[in-house]
Amino acid sequence: MVSLNYLDQPSLLSWLELRKLTFDMGKQYKMRLEYDMGCFIILCLVEGILLILKAFNYLDWAPFISTYHWILLLIHFLVHVMFAVPALISAARSNEQTAAQIAHFVRLRLILQRVVRDGRVLQSNKPEDLLNRDIRKAMIYLNLQATAKLIKR
Repeated sequence: MVSLNYLDQPSLLSWLELRKLTFDMGKQYKMRLEYDMGCFIILCLVEGILLILKAFNYLDWAPFISTYHWILLLIHFLVHVMFAVPALISAARSNEQTAAQIAHFVRLRLILQRVVRDGRVLQSNKPEDLLNRDIRKAMIYLNLQATAKLIKR
């Protein structure tokens, strides 16, 4: 399984480009899905309102719609709501995770910039002396990068 090295700039930029490409390609699908979901929500609202009006006897379309029609409408409404609500909850969780990932990447980038700017951190030979776990990871990564450059020479 390929993992994302969030301290490696090319890896992070590749992930962001892939993400942008995916969202650009999916924009038309997303627009179509939004329209479909809008129509679906309107249909469920109309069905729900009709069922509520029928339940409280505010609506009587006896010659046009029989009891069997109302039962079918109720089943249709319940089945659609049963499948739509979990899908919408899952989509909301996915959006929250994406926002959290982007916020985490920004925070890590700022920590890495701080590590590079702060001379005391770079002079420390022991990553254990550093306070923040993320700064320790950044320091270990920078040391490995420096060692790799020395080996290439």
